[in-house]
Amino acid sequence: FIIASQKIEAPAWLMGLSVMAYSFGVFLHFASDMQKHVQLALKPGLFQDGLWASNRNPNYLGEFLIYAGFGALAYQWVWIPWSVLALFMLIVWFPNMKKKDQSLSRHEGFTAYKQSSVKIFPFLY
Repeated sequence: FIIASQKIEAPAWLMGLSVMAYSFGVFLHFASDMQKHVQLALKPGLFQDGLWASNRNPNYLGEFLIYAGFGALAYQWVWIPWSVLALFMLIVWFPNMKKKDQSLSRHEGFTAYKQSSVKIFPFLY
């Protein structure tokens, strides 16, 4: 809405970066969900390979990149989409990640997996 209503045109480098973030985000989101679906169907329990090897929430990282790609295009009003995304992450994503970690903690090997992986953002969190 911001981009269309304000007639914002981002620089070419930002458009390219946004498309890359969006594309990688779509891949990461759907590929990690498919891996999770297939692995749980074949062998229920804790899995720690593929996209899930070093990141406990690659699907949320993919979603973040999708929304970040769109949000970056509103670069003159960038605080609005980033504020909405941050609020959504604080209210929905982080509590869900905490619940998931609590649920997974019952599986053998989760403690080691938790120590060797990040919650969502590589090198940060």
